[in-house]
Amino acid sequence: RSVAFSPDGKLLATAAERVMLWDANNLTKIAPLEYEAMPWSVDFSPDGRWLVSTHSDGTCLLWDVVQRERGSNFSQHSDAVHSVAVSADGRMIASGGEDRSIIIWDAEHKLKQTVLIGHNTRVMAAQFSPDGKWLISCDQDGTMICWDIEQRRTRWTQEGTRQYPNYSVDVSDDGRWVAASNGIYESSSGRRVIDSAQYAK
Repeated sequence: RSVAFSPDGKLLATAAERVMLWDANNLTKIAPLEYEAMPWSVDFSPDGRWLVSTHSDGTCLLWDVVQRERGSNFSQHSDAVHSVAVSADGRMIASGGEDRSIIIWDAEHKLKQTVLIGHNTRVMAAQFSPDGKWLISCDQDGTMICWDIEQRRTRWTQEGTRQYPNYSVDVSDDGRWVAASNGIYESSSGRRVIDSAQYAK
């Protein structure tokens, strides 16, 4: 369902039947991170010291990577959590899922910062901008929303269809572009510059 490399490239985390840590150099298992509910998504903090995992019971878990121990438990979603992203400075965590909401967490104080509501189907992916001022999210219907985090409002919305759903989204290092399953967009306006459907044949 999800994979993530640690920032130094030495570790790999996977979310399938369970969350597993791997040695990225030789692809050997290091340790499972045990939790009873099915995992959906994983992401490392920028310093690689902790890992966030999301689960089918609506839980987001914070793991100490060195100690292989579970730390904080974020349980504010009412259903499965499909996506997670950590901001570049490590101060925020975004989780989104089946309940159609995105929760922004204060990672330092382990508190809910805000809830973003606007999707009509399950949130499949989310990603912060490099400066942490905005967030991109996408849902099963292919709709993508750019959120102003500080103002807690949408900057723009691109409607999608189930024919071209969005299951992933990413932001370029300079923050100018957004790449999603169905195309590439200008982050400032939401204008699609490349349509993936053109290359599907």
